[in-house]
Amino acid sequence: MIKLTDHFEQNLKSESGRARSRRVVRWILFLLTLTVLALLIERLHGQWALKRWKNQMAARGEKLDVNDLWPPPNPGSSTFSNQLIKATEFRDGRLREFAGSISVMLPNERGEFRRGSQESLPQMAYRKNSTNTWQELDEAIKHNETALASLRELMKNPPSTMSQDMVKVWENSSQPNFVPFRISAQSLQAAALNDLHKGDLNHALENLVALQAFARLYDADPGLVNYMIRMAVIGLAVDVSWDALQADGWTQSQLATFQQACAEPDKLLSQMPRALEAERVERILQLRWFRSHSYKAWLDRNNEVYESLGCNLPACDTAPTVLWSRQCVFHPLWSFAWADQEELNYLSNIQLEVSALRDAVHKRAWSSLNEQLISNHKRYFAPAPKWRFYIRVPLLDNFAEITSGPRSSVDQPTDQYPYTDFTKAWYTTMRTMTQHEMLLTAIALKRFGLQHGKKPSSLDALVPEFLSAPCTDFMDGHPLRYRLNSDGTYALYSVGDNLIDDGGIGISGSVGTDALKTPWNGRDWVWPAIAVADKAAQVVKAER
Repeated sequence: MIKLTDHFEQNLKSESGRARSRRVVRWILFLLTLTVLALLIERLHGQWALKRWKNQMAARGEKLDVNDLWPPPNPGSSTFSNQLIKATEFRDGRLREFAGSISVMLPNERGEFRRGSQESLPQMAYRKNSTNTWQELDEAIKHNETALASLRELMKNPPSTMSQDMVKVWENSSQPNFVPFRISAQSLQAAALNDLHKGDLNHALENLVALQAFARLYDADPGLVNYMIRMAVIGLAVDVSWDALQADGWTQSQLATFQQACAEPDKLLSQMPRALEAERVERILQLRWFRSHSYKAWLDRNNEVYESLGCNLPACDTAPTVLWSRQCVFHPLWSFAWADQEELNYLSNIQLEVSALRDAVHKRAWSSLNEQLISNHKRYFAPAPKWRFYIRVPLLDNFAEITSGPRSSVDQPTDQYPYTDFTKAWYTTMRTMTQHEMLLTAIALKRFGLQHGKKPSSLDALVPEFLSAPCTDFMDGHPLRYRLNSDGTYALYSVGDNLIDDGGIGISGSVGTDALKTPWNGRDWVWPAIAVADKAAQVVKAER
C-alpha cells in the first residue's frame, strides 16, 4: 500500500513537472512568436515609411538613384583617359620633381609677395634646401615636350563624363583613378612657371589655358572626390595666374583669351549640392550592400581600403566580442528589422544639408551656409530607441574621418551629429571660388589698364566691357572689395574667415611664419601686391 502511494505521488510530481515544462515551452514559443511578430512589424513599418518618404522626394524632383544622378558611361572617355595616362608617363622623370612643388607666391616681412618664377632658383615648397635649377626644369620640359603638347591638345576638349559604370565601381569598392588628373595639372603649372621665368608669355598662355580647362574635366560626374580635385586645380591655377599677371607685355587679345578660358563661377557653384547628392546615393548603396551581407563580409570588403592607407581596422568595430555579437546577433536582426528605418533616418537628416547647399547657390555666401549647417547639426536628435541602429556605419564613417584630416578653424563642435561632416569641403569650395573671382577681376583690371592707361576708380567701371557683373566675395555674398590707392596701385580683397571688412589688411610681418606662406591667411584675403624690389627690377628689365 505504501509503495502504491509513493508511486502515485511520484506520478503526480512527474505529471506536474511535465506540465510546468509544457507551460515554459508555451511561454517561450509565445515570446518568440511575439518577438518575430514585433520584428516583422518593425520591418514592414520601415519599408512603408521609407517608400513613402522616397515617393514624396521623387515628386519634388530628388534623385536618389545612381542612374538618375550619374550620366551613363561614356565609351569615348576611355580613349581620353588612356591618352591622359600615356601623356603622364614622362620620358624625363625629373619633371615630376617640380610638378606641384614650386612655391609661386613668396612673402616678405611687409606682406608683399615675390614672383616664384623670377627667383634665381625654383623655391621648392617641400624641400627648403633644394638645389634644383631652372635649367634642370627647362631640360626636363624639353625632353617631355611631346607629352606636354599632347596634354594641351587633350585639354582643348575635355570630356564631361567618365567611362566607368559607377554602380560597378561601388560594388567592387573601388574609386576612379584621378592620379593622372593631378599629375597633368601640376605638370602644366610647372611648365607655365618655366615659361614665365624665361619671359615667354605666348607659351605660358597655352599652358595656363590648358590648366584652366581642368575645371571642366568630368564636370558632369557629380562625385565629391572629382569636385574637390577640380577645386584644388583651380587653386593651382590662381597661384600661377597671379605670377603671370605681374609680367609686363600682355596684350589685350591674350588677356581676353585667358579670361575666356577661366572656369565659370556660377556653374562651379551650382555643382556643389550635386556633390552631396552623389555622397547620399553612395551611402544608400553602401547601406544596401551592408544589410545584404554578413558583418564579417563587410570587414573583409573594407580591409583592403584601410591597408592601402597604411591603417588598421578600428578596434571599436573589430574587437572579438564586438565581432561575435554583431556577426551572430545584432547584424542579422538589424538587416531584417531596422535597416530601412536607419536609411530613412539618414536620408531625412542629410536632406537638410542638401537644402542648405541649394540655398547657398542662390545666396552665394559662406556665412549664411555655415550658420545653417551648424543649426542643422545642433538640432539633430538620435532616434529612439537608439540601440537598434548603427547610426555610424562601421568602418565607413571611420574611414571618412581618417581621410578628412585634422579639424580646422571652420569646424564647429557638433559632436551630437553622427554622420560625416562635409563642412570643410564646402568651406574650401567657397574659399577657392572667392580666389577665382579675384583672379577674374584682376584680369579685367589689367585689361582696363591697357585700354585706358589707368586703373578704374571702382569695379563698376569694368562692367560690361570687361566683366558681365562685379565678381562676388563668396565669404559674405557681397561684391569683392576694391580700393584705388593714390600711387596708382589698388587693393582687391575678400573679408576672409572673420567675415569683417578690415580695410584690406592682409598678412604682415607680425604674423607667424606658417601664415606667411599664403596670402589667404590674413585678416582680409588680399590679392597679393608684388614686392617693391621685384617691381623695380621688372621695370629695369623692361627698359633694357
